[in-house]
Amino acid sequence: MSEPDYRSPDESEEMNERVWDMVLHLAHPGFLYVVFQVIILTRFSAHPVVRQYDLFIYVGQLLGAWTVFYTTLLRDMGLKSRAGTFLALLAMVGAVASHFLVTNPYHASDKFIVGFLLVQLIPAALLWIWTMIYWRREKARHMAEQDT
Repeated sequence: MSEPDYRSPDESEEMNERVWDMVLHLAHPGFLYVVFQVIILTRFSAHPVVRQYDLFIYVGQLLGAWTVFYTTLLRDMGLKSRAGTFLALLAMVGAVASHFLVTNPYHASDKFIVGFLLVQLIPAALLWIWTMIYWRREKARHMAEQDT
């Protein structure tokens, strides 16, 4: 039986820093974005306009979650992208605002609900497009470097 592979204290410290970096910057933003979006949608789900446009809302939320996920991958690769952080913070503000701005969501005006959701979903869709372009460009650059 072979002896276990031990890490030096420096290697252990580096591994510990990488794990905490992943926990704090990779797993949590995506999770928090989804939680805040669920809070927003749950808050307004009884309103008829939300039920009317639920497919568009779900697609927008999916694009936002996808953006947050890919920006964390870009960050893990050492590339800068603040789109995921922006969307997670926007969702947090939206979740808090949904409870303080509307006392009874069912009686809120259609325009207010649509406007509130568009503030959440338009940036998600636009940043998804930007993130996918950025991702593909960096992937192509990396692949070109590998070929040389």
